[in-house]
Amino acid sequence: MRPRSEDEASPPATPPESPVARYYRRHARFYDPTRWLFLHGRGRAVRALRLEPGSRVLEIGCGTGANFPAILTRLDPRTGSLTGVDFSPEMLRRAARRLPAGQAPVEVIQGDALHAPLAGTFDRILFAYSLSLMPDPRAALDRCLRHLAPGGRVTVVDFDDFRGWGFFSGLIRAWLRRHRVRPVRAPVEGMRESLEDFELESFLGGHYFLASGRSPLTHPRRGESAGPDSPPAPPSPEALPRAPRSGAGD
Repeated sequence: MRPRSEDEASPPATPPESPVARYYRRHARFYDPTRWLFLHGRGRAVRALRLEPGSRVLEIGCGTGANFPAILTRLDPRTGSLTGVDFSPEMLRRAARRLPAGQAPVEVIQGDALHAPLAGTFDRILFAYSLSLMPDPRAALDRCLRHLAPGGRVTVVDFDDFRGWGFFSGLIRAWLRRHRVRPVRAPVEGMRESLEDFELESFLGGHYFLASGRSPLTHPRRGESAGPDSPPAPPSPEALPRAPRSGAGD
């Protein structure tokens, strides 16, 4: 399977590599053997998506695809699908290798949350320890909410404030800042205004939080728009453009 890039045409020039991109290029091969130590709650986040067999799932910042198996086992290969987005080609190459045969179709897209080409809407959207690495978390959430189907669910799991860790809380937060991880609880809390059934809970003394909510079933009034990137609002959920099913390979 070949990851699809943001621009299929050859770009005029390669932009300078960002510090975060350089970090993940260097750490991609060590990512899975080490992240289980502190990226807790990912299984709980997948369960919070409340996946259905026919769900069209989008994971933003999918990395090496560590969540893919847990998602795919809950999807019907005939009706469900999974799209993973990540800006690191090294991480996506590892994600492509772990795709099992006989599961729902998977597409991986190289790009960031603000510019990756997203077609139509998705029933479920997941951010798992990715939002805190994005330069503009609020804009990333806003854009993805525009691609959330009516009645769809978005789930975010990420680092919290470590308030229950006493003396170590400040040290841990400093270590996270050094690795360009920023607090994102506030922008995630802001989704309460857009989502129904919204819940946010902290775990392990503030090590991580899990937030999840559902998009309203109603559409904006005709003539209103959530933004230039949003899919058009049709008269009924059945008429909504759906994210296309794609095979696991070219």
